[in-house]
Amino acid sequence: MTAAALVGATLIAAGPALAKKEEPTPYVYGPAPEWSQFTALAEAAIRAQLIDPDSAKFEWPNGYKQGFFKPFFSRRINGYVTCGLVNSRNRMGGYVGRTYFVVVEDNGAVLYSEIGKGDGVDMLSTTCASASLPPAPTAVAPSAPALGVEVFATAEGAAISAVTPGSLGDAAGLKPGMVVTKVNGIAIKGMSADLLRQMLAGIVGNATLELTGGTTITVAKP
Repeated sequence: MTAAALVGATLIAAGPALAKKEEPTPYVYGPAPEWSQFTALAEAAIRAQLIDPDSAKFEWPNGYKQGFFKPFFSRRINGYVTCGLVNSRNRMGGYVGRTYFVVVEDNGAVLYSEIGKGDGVDMLSTTCASASLPPAPTAVAPSAPALGVEVFATAEGAAISAVTPGSLGDAAGLKPGMVVTKVNGIAIKGMSADLLRQMLAGIVGNATLELTGGTTITVAKP
């Protein structure tokens, strides 16, 4: 056998050993999110997939739990997962009916979101309808200091109207007149003022706020 043949045989023999799969690393969950923050992020992600996001009506019969969702032909996505219902207008202006959606979040970000087909017999809707999920919280008391900002809804996002001196927002450099367009990468265009306030108040951990013009400000929350 030639030297070249020996080298080839060695590589082939070593192949299976090199390709041996390692055991998957257990998923480490981030802190449990505030319910108001969780729903605000989820609704922003779902609105972005709708034809008429401003018409969306959400229902939250379920709370979240630690788990995963596995889309077809894709890896499973771990995080805090739940299902909800949304109804919105189509291109003709009529409401399409209550449709299941699924959302997975962790560490203040939406990792995955998908809306069912609306006929009630697609796999996502069937999965959500039979999922074992806890009931939605009836009330959630904030556990972290507020940002200390007052906002109102604009066409671009959340416009800051006032900042409390000495607050987290003040320390981060937020100023009246600034317009926040994204929170932790999630576009907030189209949210109501109340929902914007809930979302900003419910942030746990650091929050990255993107402003008009592309500037970003990081707010550190304990």
